[in-house]
Amino acid sequence: MLDSLPRLPSAGQKTRYGMLPDGLDAAVLAQLAEQQGKLVILTADAQAAQRLKVEIPFFAPELKVALLPDWETLPYDHFSPHGELVSERLATLWQLRRANVRC
Repeated sequence: MLDSLPRLPSAGQKTRYGMLPDGLDAAVLAQLAEQQGKLVILTADAQAAQRLKVEIPFFAPELKVALLPDWETLPYDHFSPHGELVSERLATLWQLRRANVRC
């Protein structure tokens, strides 16, 4: 099945894959990241993002996967996000800037 997947679309174009079961989605995304070089993946929730961060290297060990966690606050909240979240986001953005991650 993985061999029959199309390549990623050109810049500015979109593509949609049907719902893939857990595990197979990581395999497909790993293959797409290997084809493209860099890939940004948006997930519905933090648990799905964390799962993909763990599973993608299983299918493509050479990929470096970074997680950009959500703020866990709303724009009108009167408190700031946890310091560890801010630090992890800054570290991930720095890695992306320095091209230390491929996925």
